[in-house]
Amino acid sequence: MSRSDAERSNRSTLAILFIVLFMDLAGFSIIFPLFPAMLEHYMEVEGETGGLISIVYNTISAWSGDPDDSFRSVVFFGGVLGSIYAFLQFFSSPIWGALSDRFGRRPIMIVTVGGWALSHLLWIFSARFEMLLVARVFSGLMAGNVGVATAIVADITSPEQRSKSMALIGVALGLGFIIGPAIGGLTAGWSLGPGTAGSWIGINPFSAPALVACICSSLSFLWIVLKLPETLPVENRARDSQRSAIPPILKIGKTKDTTLGRLVLAYFIFLFAFSGMEFTITFFAVDSFNYTPMQNGMMFVFIGMVLVLSQGGLVRRLAPRIGDRKMAFAGMVLGAVGFLVLSMSGESEPIFYTALAIIGIGISFINPTVSALVSHISEANEQGRNLGILRSSGSLARAVGPILGSLVYFILSPQSAYLACGICGLIALALFARIKVADAQS
Repeated sequence: MSRSDAERSNRSTLAILFIVLFMDLAGFSIIFPLFPAMLEHYMEVEGETGGLISIVYNTISAWSGDPDDSFRSVVFFGGVLGSIYAFLQFFSSPIWGALSDRFGRRPIMIVTVGGWALSHLLWIFSARFEMLLVARVFSGLMAGNVGVATAIVADITSPEQRSKSMALIGVALGLGFIIGPAIGGLTAGWSLGPGTAGSWIGINPFSAPALVACICSSLSFLWIVLKLPETLPVENRARDSQRSAIPPILKIGKTKDTTLGRLVLAYFIFLFAFSGMEFTITFFAVDSFNYTPMQNGMMFVFIGMVLVLSQGGLVRRLAPRIGDRKMAFAGMVLGAVGFLVLSMSGESEPIFYTALAIIGIGISFINPTVSALVSHISEANEQGRNLGILRSSGSLARAVGPILGSLVYFILSPQSAYLACGICGLIALALFARIKVADAQS
């Protein structure tokens, strides 16, 4: 194959990945604005039947000591459910990555995306909460496609072009994050039938969004089967198959690079606060403004637009001028301020959306620039390991953030939860301020 043919093939593969990841994240994020209404539905339907949800909910309510404030119990229950998925993703992603090193990228993409489609099919027919839980657990176990897609980009791009190609993946994920919640909100009121009361398997009020999510994942699966080529040659698999399936963050103690350790810790603390806020924000909107699933969907569209416009516009223009370290520092300042403003928003929607915008800009500054700083301080033979540690720390933060954020919301108040997020943001900022590292552009 000539060089020009190889370049065309690589561009085609990147285009396929863009479509696949966009469709995947759109389908995955459809559920985001629906969590409060879904949990309340299952508790209303199964509250008197002695099912799993009633047992857990009654235990949580008894622990709270305030049976009149049932909504906070819903929030905590939602945080538990969200963290179950994220913990499974945290442990399963490295396993899928290691398997892709051994057997190739294409078969693992087929299995994981096909598994996501199957999990959404289970969601369509989750008449009982137990079936929804099975669907979420299976979805978490199959969550390996983004990591494998990143490996595909590394397979087909030169080091000079890699960051640009990785940014393309970021755009696909960002657009999917905008479209998915909007679809979830818009389709939340659609009905596929009267439902199947008392049955384990049957239609539920959220089967229409689940059907759309299943269609998105199924189209993505078919696109991979028909179009995605294998990018890891057989002769390279023996060498790469030795990669460990242990989450990379668990190996942080083996590195003696204190700068890397501080960067990873600051990033973990900030993303931990962000994920706690991100998961509980739909419950807060319902609690404070009586938002419907559609209004929650539009809220996520707003957040997604802020992320895409900030990362695609501000970061791309400002980072080369002022440097990655200053951009990351500014992002942490904005994030901490945004959390604190959110804690004071009360029932004021203008202040609420102002806080979300500030936080969105902050996280859009942090994600690409911290990755660039880790890459810059790493030797060539340590790039993959160190960036893997950083990504793994983010996965762990997203696993523990929802449950601990919802726990503070549950025990104290939403204002206390977001104040705690702000304090975490300030701690991350203080840690980052002590890091002496040159900008990646220097």
